[in-house]
Formats: sequence, structure tokens, C-alpha cells
Amino acid sequence: MTLSRKNGPLYIQIKSILKARIVNQEYPVQSLMPPEPELERELESAKLPYVKQWNN
Repeated sequence: MTLSRKNGPLYIQIKSILKARIVNQEYPVQSLMPPEPELERELESAKLPYVKQWNN
């Protein structure tokens, strides 16, 4: 999965991806989200967008 600045702010794209995963129950109820380093690898992203995302 690749994020692109052409598709808008990265943190909004990340928010959409994570929301879809939650809605589609890829993350079961009462489970933890994957650790940041794992999400960074999956989304091919740096830490900064995550910090901004969680504050929105």
C-alpha cells in the first residue's frame, strides 16, 4: 500500500485506511492496533503523519 501526497494530506489518507480496517473488522473488537513501526512499513510512511493523525 502506497500513500501519495497527490491524493491529499498523508494523515488523512492514513485515517481513511485505518478507519476502513476497523469497519471491515480487520482489527477485531478488543484487540490492539499494530505497533507504529509495523504500520509505517505497511503504509510506507514516516512517523510524522501518525502523530498528526492521532491528534485529530
